[in-house]
Amino acid sequence: MSVGLFLQRSRLLSDVLEESDTRKFKLGALTIPPVKTGKQEEADDFLNKTMLKMSSTAEDPDTESDENGSPSSLTSVSSTDDENSGDFSFTRRAENSEEDDLYRKGPVDERACAKLLQSKINAVLDRIEFDSADVKPVFEGCVSLPSDLKFELLSNAIARRSVTDEMLRCFLSTTMEKEKEFGTDFARDLKQLSLFGCHNVTDIGLETIGRCCPHLQALDLTGCRGLTAQGLQGIIRACCDLSELCLSGCPAFCDKTISTVFRYNNPSHIRCLSVRRCDIHDHGLSAIASYCPSLQKLDVRSCGLLTSAGIRSLIQRVPTITMLSCGRCVGMDDAALRYLAQGYSSSLTDLNLDMCWRVSSRGVSELAHSCKQLRSINLNSCTAVDDSALKAICRNPYLRNSLQAINLNECNIGDDTLEELVVNCSSLVFVSVVGCPRVTYQRAVRIAQLAGIQIVI
Repeated sequence: MSVGLFLQRSRLLSDVLEESDTRKFKLGALTIPPVKTGKQEEADDFLNKTMLKMSSTAEDPDTESDENGSPSSLTSVSSTDDENSGDFSFTRRAENSEEDDLYRKGPVDERACAKLLQSKINAVLDRIEFDSADVKPVFEGCVSLPSDLKFELLSNAIARRSVTDEMLRCFLSTTMEKEKEFGTDFARDLKQLSLFGCHNVTDIGLETIGRCCPHLQALDLTGCRGLTAQGLQGIIRACCDLSELCLSGCPAFCDKTISTVFRYNNPSHIRCLSVRRCDIHDHGLSAIASYCPSLQKLDVRSCGLLTSAGIRSLIQRVPTITMLSCGRCVGMDDAALRYLAQGYSSSLTDLNLDMCWRVSSRGVSELAHSCKQLRSINLNSCTAVDDSALKAICRNPYLRNSLQAINLNECNIGDDTLEELVVNCSSLVFVSVVGCPRVTYQRAVRIAQLAGIQIVI
């Protein structure tokens, strides 16, 4: 069944849009055009002729002719048009529906009508195919909705991962006098936007976002596979306040396209960048560092070919890193930790080395000896880390006061060293020791109870 036929039969949206005698549903200052499907123009002509005939006769107002010319009884409710009131005239069916309950309450305010229309549109959006050409009239019916309701509709579509370029244009933009599109009230003030997993968004959608959301500060494009490097370049140029950008799993961002994405842009924009699962090697990480010298948070998880050479390039060009996530980068080794200890001893607060199996106690000890602000460290599945690494942490007076969380899953540590760590680190609130063969359950429970912290075993 086509989307147009579905809309005509379901009447989820047209029930609201087609029930006024002017063929428009007027909400105070709002005017929402009807959705025309199939042979709707012929139906319009028939309805207009019928209304003219009704207005020119003195027959009972509760009687109206059906398609065959025979009278049919309808329940009519009319109200006087007043320039100073928001009342309007309409004809409704004698059915016990949500609309009837609303109408019986008397004059309907603009907000209530818009809310009802929103529920109808939501019902349609739940059932239609968004890649169909027939869905365009549905979006056009949303143009005159209040900004907050449009924002709610867009949020629901994002949650379903069904956002398209057309939806972004209709929900974010508004047409002004000179036919130029500008952002709606909520779009112009929008600071954060997540399009996580929205595979149907392309460069056209990014262009709409850049035009309508000039004050955007955080943008998540995780898994948006329909984008290109030119589209990413455009959104960065358009949103001058953009400081947080997530491109995880986005194939448009890789070693070959980094120069295109950041070309012509002010690199001081980006403070937080996530490129996990992207095709980034040491050369690409060096390019990122050269274009974004103001980076503070960097996520390169699952960029498996990164090595200590990339970390060294990062330290040379970006002196302000506070959070670094290198999980599943199997090329990370003790040399990389040595560079981190030398370059970020006073700034690094969070470090993720999940499944970096080349990291050993030597590298962790060098890092623990130098770092002064480290709050959390993830050493999950770093099987070469043993008791000596924890003893190095305990010997650093700065870490004893700053360390709050540590993941030691599958590390080669024992009960005595675990207790020493918990006793010496006064700020510690979370420790995970899942899969540590030398840690016993009874001892870990007793340590957690005595110290008042959470230990996962």
